[in-house]
Amino acid sequence: KESYLAVDCERVNLGKQGKICLVQIACYSSKTLFLFDLESKTRELVIKCLKVVLEDQKIQKVFHDSRSDCESLLFHLNIN
Repeated sequence: KESYLAVDCERVNLGKQGKICLVQIACYSSKTLFLFDLESKTRELVIKCLKVVLEDQKIQKVFHDSRSDCESLLFHLNIN
């Protein structure tokens, strides 16, 4: 139901050599923050959920300095 989301990724090391550990998504209208733990036992399910949301072209994603976040999402999680 959101028209835009704020997204931030936390990594160990940057770029292709590092790995994403946590993805944070904030929803402005509901004032809700979601934390996606990529070190959890449900990693594959978390990645599938993130892929659905982050690849939805109807939702605008807002990043700050997105180059390394987007590179990591694509390279490590196959999320475009």
